[in-house]
Amino acid sequence: MRSSRAGSIIFFSILLLWSALLAPVGWILYLLHALTKARAIRRWARLAGWIYGRSSLLVLRPFIKVNCQNPREGMGKLPCIITANHQSILDLYLLGFQGVTQVCPVTKSWPFRLLLPFTAVMRTAGYIEAEGHPVEQVARECRQRLKEGAALVFYPEGQRSRDGRLGRFHSGAFQLALKENVPIVPMVIKNSGTVIKPGSFSVFPGTVEMEMLPAIMPSAYGKFRQKALPHRALLKHVHQLYQEKLQPCYPEGEGV
Repeated sequence: MRSSRAGSIIFFSILLLWSALLAPVGWILYLLHALTKARAIRRWARLAGWIYGRSSLLVLRPFIKVNCQNPREGMGKLPCIITANHQSILDLYLLGFQGVTQVCPVTKSWPFRLLLPFTAVMRTAGYIEAEGHPVEQVARECRQRLKEGAALVFYPEGQRSRDGRLGRFHSGAFQLALKENVPIVPMVIKNSGTVIKPGSFSVFPGTVEMEMLPAIMPSAYGKFRQKALPHRALLKHVHQLYQEKLQPCYPEGEGV
């Protein structure tokens, strides 16, 4: 479908209104956590973030439909690492359509700067701001979230694809998976970048396809550990899985 200025205005107006209605929940959780430091409140904050993402896209269903295959793949495998290709701002919201509610994205700084109504709940949930912080600090926070039983979410391309092609993968998620011996659950996203293009506020109504691929369990890491650079071998394996799924939709990416 075509984009229209009126449709895009309606889309973002609905999203802002829905966000305003739910934002107070995040601030309440933030205050409760500041007062009590209770671990349960951190879990509630992660659940609240998951509910917000899912409910937002359900409210926006006249514009966006989401089809997810195998959404429960990550359930029962916590702690784990979910990897996702990155095409659009919608990709954060799409986490609400897979079954793991205890998701903890590892992101750049912009969500904390631009999504101000939700900075409180993101901080309370323990979302990790990787940009501008020492690698050791980020790794320490990642290990802590895994100990809490969360699913870390990495976008290994590091930035949104501008043309749908799969970009190069960074190695952080794969090094962490091997070191902490936790499963990797690949999440494949198709068409989110055609609904809302990177850097654009125009909305092109359509259907976003998601698929949770079978988890790569630590028991399968032996063959990668035999390589000179185990994390690179694991990275290449996961990258190839994405290429196979995305190849029918987009030209081949740059590689790894």
